[in-house]
Amino acid sequence: MPVTSPSGVQPWYTFPRVDNMGSPDPYGGFPKPDSNIQLPAMYPVTALLPGTVTAVDGSNVGWGGAITIALDTPLNPLATHTAYIHLGGETVSVGQHVYAGQLIGYNGLSAAQGTQKVPLGFALYNGDHYGFGNAWGLETVQNVTGMLNPVPLLNAARSGNVNITSGYGGISLTSTTLQPAKVLPFVTVDANIQNAINNVPGFDGVIEAIDLAEQFQPLQLQQTQKDMQAASQANTDYTLFGIDTGIPNPFADVSALKHAITLPADAMQAILVFMVVNTRAALIRGFLIFIGLVIIFAVISSILSNGMQSTGLTASNIASLVNMRGTSP
Repeated sequence: MPVTSPSGVQPWYTFPRVDNMGSPDPYGGFPKPDSNIQLPAMYPVTALLPGTVTAVDGSNVGWGGAITIALDTPLNPLATHTAYIHLGGETVSVGQHVYAGQLIGYNGLSAAQGTQKVPLGFALYNGDHYGFGNAWGLETVQNVTGMLNPVPLLNAARSGNVNITSGYGGISLTSTTLQPAKVLPFVTVDANIQNAINNVPGFDGVIEAIDLAEQFQPLQLQQTQKDMQAASQANTDYTLFGIDTGIPNPFADVSALKHAITLPADAMQAILVFMVVNTRAALIRGFLIFIGLVIIFAVISSILSNGMQSTGLTASNIASLVNMRGTSP
């Protein structure tokens, strides 16, 4: 399994999530401990925080693949580990130290190694092996919605906030442990297709790759909304001895606006990629629809042909009957 850098790929923790911690888990009725991030199959998954890999599970558990990582800096007395579950492949091994942002595996969904074919689950844990040991007894409603709730951490990562001081016992995460979220201009669909072919065995990998290739992708420009909001909130008035005079400073306005505008080259690149990827998706989807229509037409034609033969009707017989009717008085 290739250990490739996910550079140029939208970070997994910026995707939509299903945060229903504490509700009855559909696979056992226990309080649900993880947040499910809605990723495509075989999407790259990186370590959110640095630590040492303490367990790697594959198809041996229903929630596999799964990776448990002991954090270098625990979030609180309970949240000492992070767990990534429902993976389709892993690129790390037990005992390996990983840094924040390092590729550790790929999202499962339909390619999940366990029986639970759902998207990536992210959880906080108190033991070296997620789902096992005495730590599993700590997965109560109170804990998974409190000290073991991964939502504050995921929200912080998505927003780029690197200073978490609430919800985790006051532990502060510096920029050396939690990198800000960075949404890049577009998702490299080709990389996802390649990952599916390389990591999903046999014909299933081909089907998964085709499924990824025929999906339409949204237009993703550089993330400038945050910059524009910051620019709009910035003080661009003239000041006198540090006091805002309320008089607009046009030079500061222009400077702030320059930082808020995406470079035309970046926007053009994103638009071109959007057009190419979706044109390819449309062609592939159209080809699949055409093949499906051909198969349906062939089946209907075969059924009609067999039905006519079974009743003794053929094209020549039908023509003869028509001619006879035409010549009858």
